[in-house]
Amino acid sequence: MAMLGLTLTPAAHAGARFNNSDFYIDSEGHYASGMVSGVRNTADTVARIECGITATFDNISMFCWGQNAAQKSVTCFSSRPALVQAAATIQSESTIVFYWNEAGECTYLSVLVESATAPKTP
Repeated sequence: MAMLGLTLTPAAHAGARFNNSDFYIDSEGHYASGMVSGVRNTADTVARIECGITATFDNISMFCWGQNAAQKSVTCFSSRPALVQAAATIQSESTIVFYWNEAGECTYLSVLVESATAPKTP
């Protein structure tokens, strides 16, 4: 399990919603969460979650983006090494939780693999 970024208080982390089949956005709390395999396996054709790494010859950065079933989307970016490192650990069965600030910069990224995560289906 990789948990890099800002440390959350228990109350803040308790607010992160883990659901096997949707991508959750809390605009007021500036966080979003979802299970990659759960969002992929749902019948919903709108919801998406992704994080990635972009590199050039002199820079590396990461991003996270997601869209829920209501077509509300959020995105954040960062070139902070700890967040780039965390993004590199994401797998197809990972649960992703990310927070962002007013400027759209990712401030926290949690990558979890847990027994509650549904395996991907073909």
